[in-house]
Amino acid sequence: MKKTFTLIILLMTYSVFGQDVWTIFDTSNSDLTFNQITDIEFDSQGNKWIASNFNTGGSGVAKFDDTNWTIFNTENQKGTNDIHRIEFKTGTLEGWVSVYATTIVNFADGTQTTINSNHDDPNNILIVEIPVNATSFEIDYYIENYSTVEMEFYNVATSSILHQETFTAQMNYEYNYAFFSNIITNQVIDISIDNLDNKWIGTWQNGLMKFDDINWINYIAENSDLPNNNINCVATDNDNNIWIGTPSGLTKFDGTNWTTYNTTNSDIPDNFVKAIAFDSNNNKWILTGEWSSNGKLTEFDDNIWITFGSSPTNWLRKTLIIDTNDTMWMGAGWGFMSFDGSWELTVYDYSEVNNCLLGCQTESLAFDLNNNLWVGSFQECSDGGLLNFSNCNAYKTLNSELPDNSIIALNIDNQGSKWIGTYNELAKLESEVLSVENFKTDLINIYPNPIIDYLTVEINENIVGSNYIIANSLGQVIKK
Repeated sequence: MKKTFTLIILLMTYSVFGQDVWTIFDTSNSDLTFNQITDIEFDSQGNKWIASNFNTGGSGVAKFDDTNWTIFNTENQKGTNDIHRIEFKTGTLEGWVSVYATTIVNFADGTQTTINSNHDDPNNILIVEIPVNATSFEIDYYIENYSTVEMEFYNVATSSILHQETFTAQMNYEYNYAFFSNIITNQVIDISIDNLDNKWIGTWQNGLMKFDDINWINYIAENSDLPNNNINCVATDNDNNIWIGTPSGLTKFDGTNWTTYNTTNSDIPDNFVKAIAFDSNNNKWILTGEWSSNGKLTEFDDNIWITFGSSPTNWLRKTLIIDTNDTMWMGAGWGFMSFDGSWELTVYDYSEVNNCLLGCQTESLAFDLNNNLWVGSFQECSDGGLLNFSNCNAYKTLNSELPDNSIIALNIDNQGSKWIGTYNELAKLESEVLSVENFKTDLINIYPNPIIDYLTVEINENIVGSNYIIANSLGQVIKK
């Protein structure tokens, strides 16, 4: 006897019918001034902060409020608003000793001036005043008899000392300084945003910058206890402390005090720190090891260091994220890894035939609002591209509007939109939600209906996260 069923599609409160919508940003269709994207972060207002690729010389940082772009780079610098003073204090000098300084001052409008300064013999001091609107200066100090000299450089308005040192046995002393009321360098490596919306920007060879949307502060080894001016990574913990990974150890900055952990004063396994993340208990998880070496995962609870697992067989890279269950996920040189608290790491290897990884180089990882894991791969061993690993749904240039298969930055905002930084453009992927009213029946093809013997359901590939129920005419559920 033949049975007849009617297919009823019910949209649950948690069901989503979505269609992929791509938006591409580049230098030709927006005010973005660079196409290679290496980091994407969001502030509390939903603004996107986007870093350029430092490996190509860098182009600074861009801010995007979904309408307007603001570009921060060294080409749009402003001059200082305050007078600055340099004082050279010497010991007792004979009257015949020549002491003078020649200073070249550069201004924001591209002009420059030369200041010649002579020694004040009665007070045994030489003073150079740097005027307002100066962007930089180069000073050449000369003392004829190689005496010991104390040099102090400070802001006249605030009396804050910017630099001081003592030099001796030198006839000539050269000192260069650049004022930055904007970003200090175009070579940005990493961005972190704290709970107060301060932007902390790690740079290549120029230390750490703080930007509070008005003022820029630059911390370097010469004016702080930062151990190295090369910054590998920056992260902010739940207490608003800034953690900085450098080639010379892990540094914590609480806004006043600097604390550096290295192999000589702690149990950190390596001084080269390339990734930092925090679990729900505010424990610090650190990836160490050079870029081309087997890295290690270490936990630090502010007292005890624990390094987990043996050295893995494929290289841990710079990506480290922690999910809602406090499981660590790490990008690697041949796939990626996870760690759930047991002693060994779980490896998801590109060479395994039973997974859907798009490439061997995993440069970025992110979880969406439904806790799906997204993987950004670099085009090296194969195609590369963007992968929803939880359901093995792949996006490449051949089957989507993804502009490039080499992905080096990935982040997901509070609306679930994926922001993808590639070697060629910035891409935004979002799902357009379809309600019952605007649901297009051509996205699902069902035949025959009523059903006799067999049912065929053809579902468009753009529908994701859908739920369905098959019920008979009495409302009894046959399948869901």
